[in-house]
Amino acid sequence: PTAPGFSEPVRIEITLLNSGRIEAEAWFDLPARQGRTGVIAATLGQQEGEWTLTAINASQDGKTVRAMVGPAKRFL
Repeated sequence: PTAPGFSEPVRIEITLLNSGRIEAEAWFDLPARQGRTGVIAATLGQQEGEWTLTAINASQDGKTVRAMVGPAKRFL
């Protein structure tokens, strides 16, 4: 199979596995033609032993992880 192009919508699915068990899931549709180079997909946290996974779907300009750190901080 080939990867979808930037002009095609994509379904993003995120699954957190812990010892082979599904702990949390998040999903969203990434629209076509966003014109951005990066996506902040989700936040992951743990509180009182429970995992939380929250879909964000925020498009940003950032070709490297370093370039995405600043924009991602606003979701923490």
